Amino acid sequence: MLRGYSKFLDVLEKVEKAILAVTVGIMVIIIAYQVIMRYIFAHANSWSEELARYLFIYDVMIGAAIAIRRNSHLQIDILINLMKPKVRTILTIIATLAGMVFMVFLLSYSITLVQTGARTMSAGLGIPMSIPYSCMPVGIVLMLLTSIEVLFKNISALRGAGKSSIPMFFMLSCFVVIRQIYLAITVPMTHNLLVVIAGWPLTWVLCAAGMTVYFFRADWMKNAEKLVQGQ
Repeated sequence: MLRGYSKFLDVLEKVEKAILAVTVGIMVIIIAYQVIMRYIFAHANSWSEELARYLFIYDVMIGAAIAIRRNSHLQIDILINLMKPKVRTILTIIATLAGMVFMVFLLSYSITLVQTGARTMSAGLGIPMSIPYSCMPVGIVLMLLTSIEVLFKNISALRGAGKSSIPMFFMLSCFVVIRQIYLAITVPMTHNLLVVIAGWPLTWVLCAAGMTVYFFRADWMKNAEKLVQGQ
């Protein structure tokens, strides 16, 4: 399953790179046009600078998703290289989980921002501000998709079963946990504690069961093979 998910992300990444290539070229042309109009003809316009800025913001959000998958974000390499591979993998899992929680939190507020911006028009292009604001939820969703792959690959590496597929049950439990976090964020602040503590009992049951199945499945399979060979 992880292999199929990675193939899906490979296709998605090709689309993202194509979008980046096109938009960067458009930005170069627009900025050159703006410079010529401003300094040669003394007739600058507002839409060109605004369009280049919005395209740049979209490119940053899309590029951030690719950087997560390539492990290209800013980090202190000297400390990471001093760690043992197992410790490095564990810290990567913790950092990825923390980043996913933050992105889910940010996604909720970015959707609200897009809804608010629909009532405001941009000064230069005259388009609803919800269009440039949409770069936030789009980029966050892309980063979440790549973070899921990074998380599961590191868990597989930690367990020493990189060639095995991740059970659907474990995938489902992680999805439910992320949705539980989203509920804790979107529910009014006075009810947050109740949602986090009580929440969905099924959430914690699924998470615990999924983790157990995933981490001990290899041991069960080895024991079963030994019993079969012994017979």
